[in-house]
Amino acid sequence: MSGRITQKYGPRQGNGVHLHGDDGNLYSSFHLDAYAGGPRRVARGEVIGYMGDTGSPGAVHTHFEIRPGGGRSINPYGTLRAIC
Repeated sequence: MSGRITQKYGPRQGNGVHLHGDDGNLYSSFHLDAYAGGPRRVARGEVIGYMGDTGSPGAVHTHFEIRPGGGRSINPYGTLRAIC
């Protein structure tokens, strides 16, 4: 999804990226090892971060959330399955 990204670090989430999508949804990834560039406008498919274990994840992974309209998070499985 194209949109605008912001970055934030937290003790539990580690390195996090929030993508404010052009579709009005908020997409978030946490526990990233590193960011790929700084806060900016991004195009669909652009790398924004790298999977890791920052914060308190328990294992290397990327925590991914979709929040339609910026509201409550939904299970992202159906969306990911449709595009992968």
